[in-house]
This record gives sequence, C-alpha cells and structure tokens, in this order.
Amino acid sequence: HLKLVTHLAEGVNSKDRQASNSYKELSNNLRKKVLSRAEHGVILKPLFGISKSEIERAIKHINQEMEEDAEEYFQERQDSKENYEL
Repeated sequence: HLKLVTHLAEGVNSKDRQASNSYKELSNNLRKKVLSRAEHGVILKPLFGISKSEIERAIKHINQEMEEDAEEYFQERQDSKENYEL
C-alpha cells in the first residue's frame, strides 16, 4: 500500500503536466474505492514536503483505525445476531 501511495504521489507531482493530470485522475478514482481521505491528501501534497516516514506513519495510523472500525463492526454484528436469536 505504501508503494502505491508513493508511486501516485510521484506521478501527481510529475513535471509532465499530462502525466500529472492522469495520475490525479487515477488518484481521485482510487479515492472512492481504495484510498482513504488522508492517503489521498498525502498524494496531492508536493513530495518535497513529505518524507517517507511521514507517509508510513499516516498509513500505520489509517490501518489501525480501519482495524478498530472492523472490530467494532463485527462486534456490533455479533451482538445483533445474539439479540436476534433470543
């Protein structure tokens, strides 16, 4: 995932305007299905302002939030299943 975010950031910040626009469009499309809002924001920032460690920290934080949300979802689902069986 880190490699994808890094690759998109490099493409978006390309000096070739056509390539940059293509990567922006791709990034926008992936935002709806794959990338979080935070990851998308990292991609659109100029690379000279973002270090690899900042990207790694952002992705780690996002993954942790996703895991917590998934646990909460499955717990709620389990609870509703148990209530239904009563």
